Amino acid sequence: MSTDSTGSRVSGTRPPSLETEGFQLGDDTFSEHILLESDTPDLHEIQHQPRTPQQHFHLMNRSHALETELILFEGGWLSIRQHRRRKPGEAKLINLRFVDADPEITRYISRRSLYATCMFASLGLAAGALAYSSKFMTITVPATILLLFASGVMFATCAYRTQKRVVFYTKTGRAQVISLLATLGSFKLLRTIVPQIRDAIIAASRQESATHEGLRSEMRDHYRMRESGIIDESVCSTSTQKILSEFK
Repeated sequence: MSTDSTGSRVSGTRPPSLETEGFQLGDDTFSEHILLESDTPDLHEIQHQPRTPQQHFHLMNRSHALETELILFEGGWLSIRQHRRRKPGEAKLINLRFVDADPEITRYISRRSLYATCMFASLGLAAGALAYSSKFMTITVPATILLLFASGVMFATCAYRTQKRVVFYTKTGRAQVISLLATLGSFKLLRTIVPQIRDAIIAASRQESATHEGLRSEMRDHYRMRESGIIDESVCSTSTQKILSEFK
């Protein structure tokens, strides 16, 4: 029986597998006991608690009545608060040390609504042109108004459904922790915000090692996010299983 530099107890001579409360990988003879909680505070966490805000962003999506407020803090923290229909939500604090800097980006264009907009607009213009040369203005004029109105409705539907979403996940656990939505009118602002978040993640990641201690820290952060409501129990369980599988 020996003790490694992190205080973990290692038995046997082969590279250790993992055993923690509720989780076990490998056999019982060769195992490493991972300490997730301790009476000694994490000095890195204490030194890098959010203190000074560095950048402040507001991502407005008027069509969805959604406003996302983001604050980047010194030390690699991000605060996210969403206001829906002017009702403020709870701020969520993300530790960027454990976030993957490469987000998942999805774009959706409501092509059916766009095609319908063009079709109704074309029919409305045709009906309007026909109204000038037709004796049946009592029919063609209302038809023109109705078709152009339908075109406007379909355009509004297209604008509402067309969106771009950027999602950031944790490095090893792959839990979704940052989700930003942009609709027509806010695409440009989203393109400005995302590089700032990526740069902050990269800067924060330099402070975190890729050792077993780094994995322990990421696991503890998943439990912190579960307690604060950023991720639910199911996501936390799946993510911590992924992190545990990296202990070899």
